[in-house]
Amino acid sequence: MATAIFYAVDLGELRHWIGRGEPKALAAVRRALRESEDFDWEPEEEAILDRLLERLVMEGRLYEGLNEEERYYLTQLLVDLFDEFVEAEAVSEEIPLARLAPVAQRLRDAGGVAAQATEWLTRGRELNGQEPLIPPGVDPEDLLPYFGYLERAELPAVIEALERSASTVSPPQPSRARRRPDRTAEDLLAAARLCAQTDRDLLDFVG
Repeated sequence: MATAIFYAVDLGELRHWIGRGEPKALAAVRRALRESEDFDWEPEEEAILDRLLERLVMEGRLYEGLNEEERYYLTQLLVDLFDEFVEAEAVSEEIPLARLAPVAQRLRDAGGVAAQATEWLTRGRELNGQEPLIPPGVDPEDLLPYFGYLERAELPAVIEALERSASTVSPPQPSRARRRPDRTAEDLLAAARLCAQTDRDLLDFVG
């Protein structure tokens, strides 16, 4: 079952490698990734990743012009770069991805940037873009792991939408089962507030 974790990050640490245009930078990041214990790919897959890494570092190109398979491998490359080079503070526990659906509906109803955040939180987001990583009709479980994110400038609209929706939600009715209330919306709101207060971006890692 896919789960999501919210992180407070500076996406500039990931974007730092895009379009560097320096062979030494390419060699350094290639070496660091291959020495990582999490870098475990078949030779043919490693060749694809290596080509995409060179394209990213030397040409500054990301998803544009890639086919479906190449898009998948670029996402995995970016996940590896995130793991290796980005300082990330977890600001939530693991949340089943399915629990984000009701929260996403609240954001969708708000319109604007908050509505766009719906897709980004559940279906990922292209780095330096706005398109979701998981196409309509595709099960996210088939393309794990991936990440979406909210830029720090986008956080106020999402915070406002969540605060407004929280004030209109009816309190839970008592039941014999006494189920623990779902606090996913509250977790996202707390994570977004923390990122805004510390001037960081919110990254939603799905794995």
